[in-house]
Amino acid sequence: MIGFGETNEQRVLHMKAIRDLQDTSLSEHGHGFTSFIAWPVQLEHNSFGRRNRGQNKHVLGAGASEYLRHVAVSRLFLDNVPHVQASWPTMGMGVAQMALLAGADDAGSTMMEENVVSASGTTKVEATERELQDAIVRAGFTPVRRNSDYDWLPTEMLVGERSDLAAPPPGHQAVVGP
Repeated sequence: MIGFGETNEQRVLHMKAIRDLQDTSLSEHGHGFTSFIAWPVQLEHNSFGRRNRGQNKHVLGAGASEYLRHVAVSRLFLDNVPHVQASWPTMGMGVAQMALLAGADDAGSTMMEENVVSASGTTKVEATERELQDAIVRAGFTPVRRNSDYDWLPTEMLVGERSDLAAPPPGHQAVVGP
């Protein structure tokens, strides 16, 4: 979880601890973490966000750009963790699409039951397989179903090819140099 006011150095130190633990686990046990998932703290509808007269939700947290940078750095830094997951429940489907372009290789799941991010006020906690496939295809990738061990499963394509690739998240501006 990011966005509690930690520094970038603290985030990197946290990732180093994960990478070191993964190295130890792989060498001693032959297996370890299968995936890394970054979640930005959700402050909209909880007591932590209401602290300091509600200012926490304006001062803390992590927006789309910060989240995408964190995903990209985690993909580079956690070279021994096979998968990085994009978090569509916390950031929305559009940012999750961009996270695939930032190094995530997993769009998450349809989630039969979710009660962590929904407790913080997120309302979009379910997605159909068609929605996830569409988001993946619009980001320029081919969707593949998996189980919790990351074994690939037969995948029925529910969407066709798309010529309209995903747009950046709302408020995101791309700057073009001279």
